[in-house]
Amino acid sequence: MPVFLAPGYLVAAVLASAVVTALHLLAWRRPEPTLLPTARFAPSSAVRAVSRALRLSDVSLLVVRVLALLLAGAALARPTVTPRRSGVARVLLLDASRRVGSMDAVRDSARARLAGADAVVWVRVDSVARLLPDSAAGDRADVRGSLSAGLVAAVQAAHRLAGTFARVEVVVISPFAAESWDAATDAARRAWPGDVEAVRVGARAATAGAGGRTTRVARELPPVDDPIGAVFSLAVDSTLPAIRVRREAPSAADSAWARDGGVVVWWPRAGAGDAGHTSSASLAMLGDGARSAVGHFAALPGVALSGRAILRWGDGAIAAAEESLGGGCLRVVAVAVPDAGDEVLRPGFVRLARGLAMPCGGGSAELVDDETLASWAVPVRTTGDAAADAGVATVAGTRADETSVPAGPSATLERWLLAAVALALLIEWWLRRPRATSAAGNDASVPASRVAA
Repeated sequence: MPVFLAPGYLVAAVLASAVVTALHLLAWRRPEPTLLPTARFAPSSAVRAVSRALRLSDVSLLVVRVLALLLAGAALARPTVTPRRSGVARVLLLDASRRVGSMDAVRDSARARLAGADAVVWVRVDSVARLLPDSAAGDRADVRGSLSAGLVAAVQAAHRLAGTFARVEVVVISPFAAESWDAATDAARRAWPGDVEAVRVGARAATAGAGGRTTRVARELPPVDDPIGAVFSLAVDSTLPAIRVRREAPSAADSAWARDGGVVVWWPRAGAGDAGHTSSASLAMLGDGARSAVGHFAALPGVALSGRAILRWGDGAIAAAEESLGGGCLRVVAVAVPDAGDEVLRPGFVRLARGLAMPCGGGSAELVDDETLASWAVPVRTTGDAAADAGVATVAGTRADETSVPAGPSATLERWLLAAVALALLIEWWLRRPRATSAAGNDASVPASRVAA
């Protein structure tokens, strides 16, 4: 049914029509001129005047004028047609990034959610998102995923379906790896006012290199009586890629192993008299600032650090760097640690060691917690602040509470109403034209009648 976004214009048109009708009823037709008889023919009885009864005339002219006003008011009132929506549509977002354990599990979870859906839109996301013609999501891509890109595509598809279907559901099927989550993910989620179902599938152990090649999950660490061996034995688990930690210079076999997708960490031993960058409060942290540790550490002199900085001292100096090597990478750490004490076994330093064992290129082995995903099931009623609102509008393209005139059928309806107004005005002019001609003819006949009399 039509809905008017500016009904005040329609009310004004109704009032104007009432005024025109009243003026039409009050208007008197000018009587035709008649010659008076001479006095000798006047009757002896009293002269009585006969009044004319009020009678509605020119009904067609009145109808056309009122119709033109009402059509003009309807056009200015910005009519829009709200289609009758029915049925259920689902948008299925399928994660196909490197952290997905099995694409078969993703497809099975998607098919399990087809029941009861009148329409389904398939969206595949790895590092980019794309719409699919059917459920053929293809193979897993050995690239870092981007849930933000997938949510943007899914939300846009959901808004398009919302104009046709009574209910639209968004389902995200993913292992929800932390490396696929960024600052825009929450904003993309808030762009959809309804709930979002999060379906977690099994995650694959983090890939080793930016190239995506993987090896068996294995680790070769120094003995636990070595402080570096002790800390890595606490930091490394089965969710991390294959890793070799070397205290001596890497061999050709280590390089070949890294090219096959492994992570090689070269942590040289401190030589006699190496004091270097010693400070009781030196802060070593990963380049992204996610991890830090404080302790009696020192910088190893004479160690060449090239490539991407992954660990820095508190003053910004590089403490560790990595270089890509085939499908994996080689990391060099120029940090001297105490041979005695428990500084390397403290939680902060263990987290640093875990960061050094993570996938090459800045990937993460962590998964998004269940509490964060549970919050997706709550429909978004209001957004946070004005800045967040602007970001959501940009991401979504169309907001649920948008009141602007939609393009398409509504704009066409306005044009047709205006065309009808023009036609009504043309008919009104045509109806008035014979009256004007007749009145002119009567005025011209008066002198001739008087001459004849």
